[in-house]
Amino acid sequence: QVLCAASENRGGTWNADGTILFGGPEGISRVSAQGGQPTLATKRHPKEEAHRWPYFLPDGRHFVFLADAETSEDHQIRIGSLDSQESEILFSAISRIAYGAPGYLLYVNQGALIARGFDATSRKLTSEPVTIAEHIAEVGANHEFDFSVSNSGVVAYQSGTPDSQLTWFRSEER
Repeated sequence: QVLCAASENRGGTWNADGTILFGGPEGISRVSAQGGQPTLATKRHPKEEAHRWPYFLPDGRHFVFLADAETSEDHQIRIGSLDSQESEILFSAISRIAYGAPGYLLYVNQGALIARGFDATSRKLTSEPVTIAEHIAEVGANHEFDFSVSNSGVVAYQSGTPDSQLTWFRSEER
């Protein structure tokens, strides 16, 4: 089922109320799961070139995303709300972002998967970054790293390069 036109595929998230957010060069767009005309959920700032990789927080109203920019120092992880196109800076990073229960933001920094304590109710950082794994694969353009987190907080990731090969080994009886 076609829901709407999208200018590029740079991440999406879907809340329990049937709102879908997806990233693009104009900002984060919003559309109903029933389909329709997308509207902008975020407003880009002058130094930003796109908003990418949205991820809903547990309340289903707020979300985190990457504000992508031409220069490294202008990349930011931001928090937005369905109630306004304005967003707030959480910290600087060049990665897609995800929320993991019971209260962590996950992202990649210099090839390492990082967890940072985050209170989703107050929408504030609660700890310094901690490395979970090294050498996380970048699998696409625009800071798409290969990791995922379930609602229960289980993390999956791919180390190495996107050209890795899955190999099956079988033990031979002698």
